[in-house]
Amino acid sequence: MECPGDLAWICLSFPALLPAIIALFQAGSVEVEVHHSRWQTSYGVLEMATVERSLVARYPDHAGVVLGWIDERGRMVEGTWLQPRSDRACPVAPRGISADEIELLGASGIDWPSRHWGTLSFRIAENGAAFKGQWPYCDLSAVSGGAWDGKRISHETRRVRLN
Repeated sequence: MECPGDLAWICLSFPALLPAIIALFQAGSVEVEVHHSRWQTSYGVLEMATVERSLVARYPDHAGVVLGWIDERGRMVEGTWLQPRSDRACPVAPRGISADEIELLGASGIDWPSRHWGTLSFRIAENGAAFKGQWPYCDLSAVSGGAWDGKRISHETRRVRLN
């Protein structure tokens, strides 16, 4: 995938955000705000990018990817984690994964359809510097997985021109 100028750092690393960027452009926006952050978590470093309410993250210690969204208040993250392998294989692939997200998974070494996935839910602290969350395997109860907590170690906001 080739990306023009200022968009390169976003679309090469996080192709699943492109639909949100394209939607903003089609709605007449000439700039988009991209939030990029790094978190120290229970499962190593989590690198996250958000555009509007869409979120994509990766956690290299487990070769994993998170696809999700943030609520209107910016305090809850809901999504799906996927990895090339895990302690439990799910009977089916997760629903609702787009073609752009499948491209991101392939670039991350996760074969599609993936059987190593689960849902997740993070509650972000009021100051935005930490989160506490839960993850299960597949779409089972949170008891099947565990806690996933993190503290932000860096944050950058960039305004990217779309035209």
